[in-house]
Amino acid sequence: MILSLVAIGLAILVGLAIPLSSGGGQSTMSLNWTPPATSTAAVRSVDASTPLPDRPGTSSETSTLAPIRSLPTVTITPSQINPVQAHISTDLANLRSGPGAAYGVVGTALSGEVFEIIGRSTDEEWVQLCCFNGANVWVAAQFAKLPAALKTYKIVR
Repeated sequence: MILSLVAIGLAILVGLAIPLSSGGGQSTMSLNWTPPATSTAAVRSVDASTPLPDRPGTSSETSTLAPIRSLPTVTITPSQINPVQAHISTDLANLRSGPGAAYGVVGTALSGEVFEIIGRSTDEEWVQLCCFNGANVWVAAQFAKLPAALKTYKIVR
């Protein structure tokens, strides 16, 4: 049964005649299938006066082909692929809820741990990092090795 359904499906795709059997008799069913129009290299640009090959008394020599519009180009910048990262450069760094020693410690990071850089404080003393337990945190800039000068990062308030 399944093999018959597969055969019918294939026949529909290629337009073959299929012998069908039910019980002791045989019959043949002819399937006609026209593939959907697809665009390959160009589409015909026509208007009502453009001669077409399927119109009697006209030819296609005077019709023109218009190029297919290309799809938009997607550009990915390096920062979308590899976020700018900071490496903790001290044995143990306090991760804080805000940019300053007055803010509470929410965790600690060990030397060599890596975080994504979100931005910096206005005084360039603190760096906001992502993520510790799913939240952004702050670390004193002196305890993080950064790939560029601190002033190059955006200010985060």
